[in-house]
Amino acid sequence: MQTRRLGRTGLEVGVVGLGTEHLATDRENVDTVFDMGVEAGLNYVDLVYNDPSGDYGIYWDEIGPAVRRHREELVLALHWGFIYHEPIDQCLRSFQEALDLLGNGYAEIAMLTMVDTEELWQDWARKGIERLARFQQDGRVGYIGMSNHSVQVAHMAVESDLIDVLMFPVNLYQHPEDPARAALLETCAEHGTGVVAMKPYYGGVLLERDGAPTGITPAQCLLYALSQPIATTVPGVRDPAQM
Repeated sequence: MQTRRLGRTGLEVGVVGLGTEHLATDRENVDTVFDMGVEAGLNYVDLVYNDPSGDYGIYWDEIGPAVRRHREELVLALHWGFIYHEPIDQCLRSFQEALDLLGNGYAEIAMLTMVDTEELWQDWARKGIERLARFQQDGRVGYIGMSNHSVQVAHMAVESDLIDVLMFPVNLYQHPEDPARAALLETCAEHGTGVVAMKPYYGGVLLERDGAPTGITPAQCLLYALSQPIATTVPGVRDPAQM
């Protein structure tokens, strides 16, 4: 697989990564997906669920062994907080517990989850960055990233130089002929912010609508995303067939 540099992190990542939000949590399923991906050169994995002792324990029970078995070959993005933007102390507890399950207690990227409003950026995200900076000082986190759907808020974060990686939707549905999205990617390049393209199939809408195929293929979707100034894209597969 071809690789690209993830902005100023200097990390080399395969152009196709793995989103795990929709991965069916069955041990054999997870093991097969990881084995197939790593064998093909995939190394960037987004670990979206972040509470091993809470609601997402089953996720970690099934995905943890596969991550640890391939740990030396992977670049891991471990999320800080979930879409509900939990209190900082809860984020801290969950993040620490998840770090301990990665095999070496280290995540290449700590990913602030879904910072889509200016209020979240100015308050919750910045408080999170302060805590994550301590993990960096302790050698347990390499870089700080942020996932986001808002062009305006993404610009704020990138221009602050407080994040090293931006995870943002780049796909055939949302991106073409949108000057604001194109300008955002240019701003990322100017600041050395690595871009991870999420939602390359726009949640499957690009592939199927109203139960019928659209005629657009997964390869066409990935090709479009990779024609943009991004480092990697993270389709969220369910099983080996989708992988």
